[in-house]
Amino acid sequence: MSFSIFGLTFYFYGLIIAVAIFIAVYLIEIKSKKLDISEKYFWNLVFWILLGGVIGARVWHLITDFHLYVDNFWGIFKIWDGGLSILGAIFGGVLSLRLVSRGSRIKHVLSLSNVSGMTLWVVLDLAIFGLPFGQAIGRLANYFNQELYGWPTNLPWAIYINPENRALRFKEFGYYHPLFAYEALATFSF
Repeated sequence: MSFSIFGLTFYFYGLIIAVAIFIAVYLIEIKSKKLDISEKYFWNLVFWILLGGVIGARVWHLITDFHLYVDNFWGIFKIWDGGLSILGAIFGGVLSLRLVSRGSRIKHVLSLSNVSGMTLWVVLDLAIFGLPFGQAIGRLANYFNQELYGWPTNLPWAIYINPENRALRFKEFGYYHPLFAYEALATFSF
């Protein structure tokens, strides 16, 4: 599902993911300020973690769904056509953070060499204040692309899945459990 403004097309899925990232980073930033982490240091880390996260999200998808790109090499680079994985984003972000925090050249470029007390573990501890909220909000985006749903059901809160998005063995059913919403609610409840 999408909408257009001034000739630009925006997809609800991408918009919700962007809001999820914004809220997660905002919550982490609040906590980092309480720990007196410099704003410059914080935003440098955010840049590298987000960059690593996007790359990791795409690489994970390519590994798990490479069959989609065997005859479509240039499709590998079209992230706007879908194919990002939250697991890959987490691994990519952590790997990027690890590289940034360990590499002396990168530390110098980022002006991180004189930051005391900041370790990989401190940054990961900070991340826990925002990532669950981002994950829960991001899962709601699955409603718009109809990729994360459960078994067929007749419950009042069932969601309709278009025939082209249904699993082959359940093609005859129209309504399914909103698995993405269950995950979002479970995440918010912790």
